Amino acid sequence: MATTIAEFFLRRWASENIPGAKVEIEGRAAKLTDKNGDTLCIAYDSEAKSIVCLSTCNMDNM
Repeated sequence: MATTIAEFFLRRWASENIPGAKVEIEGRAAKLTDKNGDTLCIAYDSEAKSIVCLSTCNMDNM
């Protein structure tokens, strides 16, 4: 169960777009890992109220 709005939308986006991916959440960012080991980093943009893809997985700055 999500504890924040950001976590809710990150998990929902991941399940709708990359089913079965492992989701690691840190604040407003998430690192998704698929069954091949490929990764994608996404973040919740609270101003735009949308999910954005990040060019790097530096979740320390989120």
